[in-house]
Amino acid sequence: MIIDFVKKHKNISIIFSLFFILFTYFGLNYSGMCISQMRWLSDEEKIRLAVDRVNSREFTTVTPNRILVTRVPYKSIDDFIEKNSECCGLGPPVMTSEGTFPDFSFWDQKIWGFGGAHVGGKFDQIYTKDDINILSEMQWMFVKMTNCGRIF
Repeated sequence: MIIDFVKKHKNISIIFSLFFILFTYFGLNYSGMCISQMRWLSDEEKIRLAVDRVNSREFTTVTPNRILVTRVPYKSIDDFIEKNSECCGLGPPVMTSEGTFPDFSFWDQKIWGFGGAHVGGKFDQIYTKDDINILSEMQWMFVKMTNCGRIF
């Protein structure tokens, strides 16, 4: 019976098959699966990728006293996480005392794999001038990444 239907209505069968494949692909993307690696990244992997990105930034800034200082990176991702044990979290937007953690995962971005995760949190940043630590301040990080961990 099914075979007779497929023979009589080949076009409908082909269209139905294409829709099934597309819905499966978009459904897996929406769920956060990395299609190229055929797996889901764990929460720990996402946090470590975000911490690596934040820790690898190199920049100088000016303090309120108009002193040019350089950011001191942590020795490793593990060092960052150890010293800022409750720094990072994944998930939907949350209200904080200093504003809103923005929501980047709209449904249209998620079906294409661009709204995979956003990691946010507070961490202690140290600045130095002439190899002397002169400033330590709490900073917020907001990192958006794809399902496969590529960071924007």
